[in-house]
Amino acid sequence: MITAIVTYKPAPDKTVDDVNNAFKGSIPFFSSMPGLKKKIYNFDEEAFQGTSIYLWESKEAAEACYDSDKFQESFKKSFGTVPTIQFLPAFQIVDNDL
Repeated sequence: MITAIVTYKPAPDKTVDDVNNAFKGSIPFFSSMPGLKKKIYNFDEEAFQGTSIYLWESKEAAEACYDSDKFQESFKKSFGTVPTIQFLPAFQIVDNDL
């Protein structure tokens, strides 16, 4: 398993409502994503920065998503910026079915 941490600062013309609507709008895209186990949408309103955390079956599955034109175009349209993506191996996972 691999964890991907996607961070970004939305463009200044975006609002918190814009960000949350983009989150909601992306759920169908990610719900059927091959290899994606979990995705958590986070947003720090004070810092006006988003951090989404993904748990993938493999790095290859993650890269297939992030390297796709659809992901890149959708992200740029939704947030007016390009994210940074960090990959970390997931050695252990505790899931209490939040």
